[in-house]
Amino acid sequence: MNASFALARPQVLALIFSLLLSGSFWLLPFSRSFHLVLLAFLGMAIYRLFSAPLSFIEEPAKKTWLVANACFALPMIVSAFSSGELEKPLTFFTLQLIVCFSGFVVIDVSRNELMLKYFHRIALVVLLFWTVDLLIQVSVGEDIFGFATDPRPGIYFSSHFKFGFYYAALSPLLLFNPIFLRWPMKLTLLIYVLVLAVVLCCNTRAAWLVYSFVSVLWFGHLLRQGRLSLWHLLLFFTGIAAVFFSLLVGNGDFKQRVGTLLPMLSNIHSVQDVIPVRTSLWASVNSMIDAKPWFGSGAGNFETAYVLYANTDIGPDKVFPHAHQVILDILVGTGLLGLAGWLVLHGVLLKLWLQSNTRLLALPIILIPFLMWFPLNTHRGIYTSELMQFTWLWLAMGVGLLTLPASREAV
Repeated sequence: MNASFALARPQVLALIFSLLLSGSFWLLPFSRSFHLVLLAFLGMAIYRLFSAPLSFIEEPAKKTWLVANACFALPMIVSAFSSGELEKPLTFFTLQLIVCFSGFVVIDVSRNELMLKYFHRIALVVLLFWTVDLLIQVSVGEDIFGFATDPRPGIYFSSHFKFGFYYAALSPLLLFNPIFLRWPMKLTLLIYVLVLAVVLCCNTRAAWLVYSFVSVLWFGHLLRQGRLSLWHLLLFFTGIAAVFFSLLVGNGDFKQRVGTLLPMLSNIHSVQDVIPVRTSLWASVNSMIDAKPWFGSGAGNFETAYVLYANTDIGPDKVFPHAHQVILDILVGTGLLGLAGWLVLHGVLLKLWLQSNTRLLALPIILIPFLMWFPLNTHRGIYTSELMQFTWLWLAMGVGLLTLPASREAV
C-alpha cells in the first residue's frame, strides 16, 4: 500500500500543478476566481521558504526573473510617491511582489516533464471545448448547456466581450500543443479553420490582429517542418476563404465590422472616422503625459489623471479606466521611467530567448504575455490585477521552460 502510494504521489502532484497552472485559462469564465491560482502558488512559496529556502537561491533563472519583475515593479512604487495618489500604485506594487515570490514555484514546477504532459492535455481539451461550444452558440443561438447567446459569443464569461481577445491570445496553447502537432495534417488544418471562425465571430478587432500574428508563426513552423504539401495548402486557403465568405453572407455583425475595418487600413483620418471615441481618448492623453512625464500619475490612476489633466475639449465625456493602448497606458501610469523599464524587460526576455535551446517548447507559453502586451493592443489595461496575474504567471512558466536543459526540447 505504501509503495503504491509512493509511486502515485509524483503523478498526483504533477496533476495538481498542471491544474493550477492551467487554471489561468480554464477559470477565466469565472472572472476573478482565477486569482485563487496565485494564492495557491503563494501558499506553496511560503511553505518552500521554510522547508527549502535554498531553492530560491539556487534557482538558475533567479537573476532573469528578479530583473524582469524589478523593471515592472520599481516604476510603480516611484509613481506612487511622485503622484501623491498612493492607494492603487502601492496595491499593484504589492501584487507584483506576490507574483515575483510565487513565480519561483511556477518556474520550478514548469520544468517537470510529467506535469507538462498533463498541462498540454488539459489545454487541448479546454481550448477544443471552447471552440465547439462557440461554434454551437454561433450556429443555433445557444451554448451546449442551453443558455441563450449574445451577438458576440462567450456568454459564460463574466463579460462576453473579453472572450474573443483571451481566446485569440490563448490560441498558441492549441496550435503549438505538442499533442495537436502530432495529429494528421488534414485534421490539424480543419481545426485551425474552425478556430479562425470562432475568432472572427467574436468580432473583436484586437483578437483578429492577435490571431493573425499567431497564424503567421504557426504556418511558418509547419513550413519549416516540411509537413505541408501543395494539396494541404490548397485545402488550407480554401477553408479560410469559405469561412470569410460564410460569415460575410450569414453574419451581419461580422459584415459590419469588416466594413468598418477596411477604411482604417487606408490612412490615419479613416481610423479617426471608424473609432472616434478611442482616437479622441488617445488625443486627450497627451496632456496627461505632459503633466507628469517622468514618473507618471501612478499605476492604475488613469481615471484620476484623466479628470485632472486630460484635454476634455477633444477627449470623450466618459472617463475610461485605461488608455486602451499599452504604451500610452504605461506613459500615463509610470511615465518615461516605466517605459524604460518596459523596454529593458523585453530586452532581458529577448536575451533569454536567444540563449535558450528549448525555444519551441516555451513558445506557446511565452507568446501569451507577449500577445497580451502587444504594442497595438487596445483592449485591456496593463495596470489591472487581472492582466498582471494572467501575464506574469505565464511569463514565469515561460522562463522556467526557456531554462530547461536542451535534451528536454521534445516533450
